[in-house]
Amino acid sequence: MSGNFHIFVEGKEDSFFLQGYLDYLNIPVSAGCIRDIEGEGKLGGQLPTIDQQLNDGVKVLIVFDANSNCETKRRKIDRILESRNVPVFLFPDNRSGGALEDVLEKIIKPEHEGVFTCFENYKACLREKSSEYVLPNKKGKIYSYKEALGALDKSQQFASRYWDFGNSALAPLKDFLTSNIL
Repeated sequence: MSGNFHIFVEGKEDSFFLQGYLDYLNIPVSAGCIRDIEGEGKLGGQLPTIDQQLNDGVKVLIVFDANSNCETKRRKIDRILESRNVPVFLFPDNRSGGALEDVLEKIIKPEHEGVFTCFENYKACLREKSSEYVLPNKKGKIYSYKEALGALDKSQQFASRYWDFGNSALAPLKDFLTSNIL
């Protein structure tokens, strides 16, 4: 049943992305159904809310980053959730290490690939100038992409005109969401 779900995510970026992607999938999202818990370490503090929602018949999902190892992260989340029946999806594809930014790199619109070319040239220039410079990370790369497109407003940063939501890199997430929400 759509509309009767709650998704816990690690951060604001994840929340904005899922809102945009669910809009693309035409899955209605009610206010507050995507909750940014401000870091994976705070999942345990959400257990009373999760329990209440499960008792109320709300479908609860967790969408986090896998980070360096998907199975290690899944085991960690399973230990926190204990025996609660809560489906978990780990970016980038629910089986590999990585994060939301890995997915976002893959789903930029082809007509905007030049932004990433410029970003890589910028990093190369920094390396050439001094080994003391700190090179921007993937979050910085994605931020630069959104900034170059004028897409930093939270309501617009994950609009489908900036991202290829039909990209096969999103197939695992689409399968997860549609099988657990619809």
